[in-house]
Amino acid sequence: MTEEFRGARVVRMHSRFVLLPLLLGGCHLLVGHTPAASDRALDRPASVDADRRLDTARDRGDSRASERRRDDLGLPDLQPIAPWFVAAADTPPASPADVTGLAVDPASGEIVVVGWFFGELRIQMKEVTAASLDQEDLFIARFSPQGTLLHLRGHGGAGKEVPRAVAIDGWGRTLIVGSFTGSSPVGGLSNGSSDGFVAAFDAKGDPLWSKRLGGPGSDELNGAALAGNTLHLVGTVADKHELGGVTYPVNGALALLVAKLPLDGGPSAPAFAAPKLIDGDPGTSVRGRAIAVNSVSICVAGDYLGTLQGKLSASQDVLAACLDHAGKQLWLGGWGSPTTDVGLAIAIDQDDVYLAGRAGPATNFGCGALGSGSERPFLARLTPGGLCRWSSSWGLTAAAGLALVALGKGVVLGGEVAGPLSLLTGQLPELGPLDGLVGRLDEDASPTPVHVWGERLGGLGASAAVRALAVDPGRRSVYAGGSFSGTLTKPTVLASVGQDGFLYRRSLDP
Repeated sequence: MTEEFRGARVVRMHSRFVLLPLLLGGCHLLVGHTPAASDRALDRPASVDADRRLDTARDRGDSRASERRRDDLGLPDLQPIAPWFVAAADTPPASPADVTGLAVDPASGEIVVVGWFFGELRIQMKEVTAASLDQEDLFIARFSPQGTLLHLRGHGGAGKEVPRAVAIDGWGRTLIVGSFTGSSPVGGLSNGSSDGFVAAFDAKGDPLWSKRLGGPGSDELNGAALAGNTLHLVGTVADKHELGGVTYPVNGALALLVAKLPLDGGPSAPAFAAPKLIDGDPGTSVRGRAIAVNSVSICVAGDYLGTLQGKLSASQDVLAACLDHAGKQLWLGGWGSPTTDVGLAIAIDQDDVYLAGRAGPATNFGCGALGSGSERPFLARLTPGGLCRWSSSWGLTAAAGLALVALGKGVVLGGEVAGPLSLLTGQLPELGPLDGLVGRLDEDASPTPVHVWGERLGGLGASAAVRALAVDPGRRSVYAGGSFSGTLTKPTVLASVGQDGFLYRRSLDP
C-alpha cells in the first residue's frame, strides 16, 4: 500500500491577464482574470488576503488566530455575488475535460474544483499538461468566490486518474477520492484492472499523502461525505481487496463498500477503520455510487444485479440503504424494472432521504410507477425508514450523472435533461438536444415536489451536463460543475473548444 505521493507537475503561468465582462441578467460575468505575479497584491480581493493570513497562522500552529472570525479581521459583511461562469478548455480540441467534484471552503468561501482532462488544460491563462496524452489525468483548481482562479494543478501517471468526489477538512486540506489504473502519483501501483484512492492536498493543490484500496479485481471509490473529522467513503470492490493492509473476501462478484477514514490533521496518512460490506449471493454484483451522512445515519446509493438479502434483480436495479454509525443496517431497498436502473446520488436533509438516478417507467418506489416512456432520470423522497413520500421522473433520455446537495429542508438537484422538464413546475424551455439542469426543491407535507426555482444550461445544437454541486449557505450561493460541447446561449454565450469543463455560480434563492 502506497502512503506517499511520487511526483507532481508545476503549472505554467502567463504573465498577463484578460478581463472579459459579459452581461448575465444585468450582472457582469468575470471569465478571465489572472493577474501577473507583480499585480496580485493589488488586484487580489481583501478576503483572499485575510484567508492567506489564516492559512499562515494555521501553518505555524497558531490555533487561536486560525479560529478567529472573519469579521475580527476587519472584513466587510458578506455581499451577494453576481452570477459567473468559467470554462476549462482542453487542448487539442479533440481532447475532452470534465468537472466531477466541487467543495466550498467554509472559512474563505473559496471553491475547489476537481475533474479529469487529456492533453493540456487551460483555465484563465493558466495551464497544466497531462502526463499521458491518451489517459485521463486529475486536475485541481481553486477559485475565489468572485470567480478568479487562484491555483491550478494537474496530477497523473502512466495510467488514468478519475476523481469522483472532493471535500475540505477542518485543517483546510483538499481530500479527493476516485479510481486509477497503472502507476499513479495518487495511488501508487494498481494491483488489478483499477484501484480506488484517497488523496490529500494542500490549499494550492500540492500533494500531502495518499492511500490505496484494491486487489486483483476491479475496485473503485465513487463517493465521499465529511462529517466532523471523519471522511465516509463508498465504493465497489471485488474479492480479496486490500484496505489499510487487511485483505477482505467478497461473497458475490462485486460488493458495495462503506469505509471510514478518521482524520487527525497530521502529516502522514491516517488509518482506515474496519469497513462495512453490502454483499450479495454468489455471482451477484452490488455497486456503491454515492454516500450521504447526518448525525444518525450513513446512507448509500447504487445498484445490484442478482440476489441481495432475498431481493432478486433480473436486470440492474436501484439500491439504497442506511446504516447507523456503528455499521448496523437500518434498512435496505431495491427497486427496478426490465430496464437498467441505477441510483446515482443521495442526500439527507433534517427529515428525509432524497435518492436520484435513472430508471424505467415501471419502477415503483412505493408511490406508484414512475410513468410511461423509456428509461429516464428520477428523484424520490423517502422517509428516514426508507418509505416513499413521492417520486418523479423527467425528460426523454436517461441521465449519465446526477448530483444532490441537502439543505436544512429540501435539496438542490443537478443533472441533465432532454425534452420537456416536468419535475420543476413551470416548464423550462428546451435549449438544445441535451441541457444541463440545476434546480432547488423545498420540503413540506405535499405528496409532490415543491419547486423553488429551476434552470437549464445549454444552447441550440449544444450538449451540457451538471455532474457536481456545492452550496455556500452563508453567501447564498450554488455552484454547479460539469461539461459542455458546442455553443451555449444560457447562462452565458460561449463556444467550447471540444468537450470543456465548466464552473457556474448562481444564487441559492429564486
